[in-house]
Amino acid sequence: MKIRLNDTVKILSGNSKGKTAKVTKVLSSKEKLYVDGINIKKKFVKGQGIVDIQKPINPSIVSLVCPKCGKQTRIGFVINDKGFKDRICVKCKSVV
Repeated sequence: MKIRLNDTVKILSGNSKGKTAKVTKVLSSKEKLYVDGINIKKKFVKGQGIVDIQKPINPSIVSLVCPKCGKQTRIGFVINDKGFKDRICVKCKSVV
């Protein structure tokens, strides 16, 4: 998965379309993300009443916001001089 923990993402569809938030948890086995303040649902819990529960979202409805240029971008990959893969911003070519 191209999105990682603590990345800033922009929501592309749904009730929270257009909002920008930080990724708080990544479930790589299920291909799901938890984004701070996004996809909050109400659930009745016995003894507590109605509580807010955060549900995971699909990574296909989010887009990474580059920390350097601040634009919504796709993620590319490049091999660095040590032989490891780095994620890069497609627009400004900086390492994310």
